[in-house]
Amino acid sequence: MLDNAPDQTHDPHLRSWVESANGHADFPVQNLPFCVFQRGSNAKRCVGTAIGDSILDLRACHAAGLIDNPAVTADSLRSVMALPVEERGALRERLSQILSDAVYREAAQGCLVPAASATLCLPVDIGDYTDFFASLSHAINVG
Repeated sequence: MLDNAPDQTHDPHLRSWVESANGHADFPVQNLPFCVFQRGSNAKRCVGTAIGDSILDLRACHAAGLIDNPAVTADSLRSVMALPVEERGALRERLSQILSDAVYREAAQGCLVPAASATLCLPVDIGDYTDFFASLSHAINVG
C-alpha cells in the first residue's frame, strides 16, 4: 500500500458524527490532517487531527482507550512521522472509524477541542541541519 493511496477512509459518502465535519470545505472526515496544539498558553502540547470545526486530541483518545498507538502521546509529530507506512495507515483508518462510527461518539466527544479555542504549534522541531533545497535548479536560483 502506498502512503497516500486512496482507501475506504476517502469514501466520498462517509459521514461523521461530528456534525461540523459533514460538508466542511477543509476538514471533512475524508481529510484528517495531523497538527500539534495547546489548549492554553501554559498547557502541554498535544498531537491532534482536524475534524470540522474541532480538533480531536489524540493523547486524550489514547488515555480513553480509543487509540493504542503510543506515538500519539508525544508533543510533536516526530513519532507519528517515524511510524512505518502500515502503522500510519492503520492510525488513519482508526481515526476515520472513531469519527464516523456513532458507537465511538460518547467516548470520543470528550476528546474534541473547539479549534477556535486551541493554539496551533510548530508540529516538528528540527533538531539538526536540514537541506531545504528542493532541486539543483532551486539551489542555482538561490545563489
